[in-house]
Amino acid sequence: MKKWLLMIVAIISCSAIYSNQPERVETLSAKIIKKNKEGYFVLADGSYWKAIGFSKRWRSLSEWWNNVELAPEQYDCVPDDWYLGSLIEVYPKYGNLEINEADASNQEIIKQCTNLLVNNRTGQVLFAIELSPEECLVRLFEEARNEGYDEGYIEGTKKNYKNSTESYNRGHAEGYRVGYTEGYQTAINENLPRNDLVN
Repeated sequence: MKKWLLMIVAIISCSAIYSNQPERVETLSAKIIKKNKEGYFVLADGSYWKAIGFSKRWRSLSEWWNNVELAPEQYDCVPDDWYLGSLIEVYPKYGNLEINEADASNQEIIKQCTNLLVNNRTGQVLFAIELSPEECLVRLFEEARNEGYDEGYIEGTKKNYKNSTESYNRGHAEGYRVGYTEGYQTAINENLPRNDLVN
């Protein structure tokens, strides 16, 4: 019985000692960055990650007045800040998270993340989801398609609004000019004395 108790205590103390150790430490081999605070990383061991930066929510008036910081400075980064060849430490999110997820404006996607990526050189922290290579490609193409559609829609709306405004202004000016000219001519013709009526 004493052996078992000693063994359980040894296992618990070893797990407590190594609980802050990273799951893996690898170099950043490749990255694809999107326009928002997200990107895709490939580490040297062949693992694929969707990396997401922490977006702070707006502080309330009292938080601003009291100079409350929502997140430490190392969370204020985006995937584009990290360079290829950087040494990356991968930690599980639970047990290593130093901030409140509710302080993020992008908390819906942050809550889906299972890991934290820590840049060994700078200490910056990104949230991450590990992906299979197939899932990474599917998500990447899906998000690129959605981004392209959104950009095309916005550009088309702006262009058509500009064209419709120009068409309206041109039509209004032309109609005003034609209407004014015809009205003026009609008024002149009706108010002219007619010589054939005077005898």
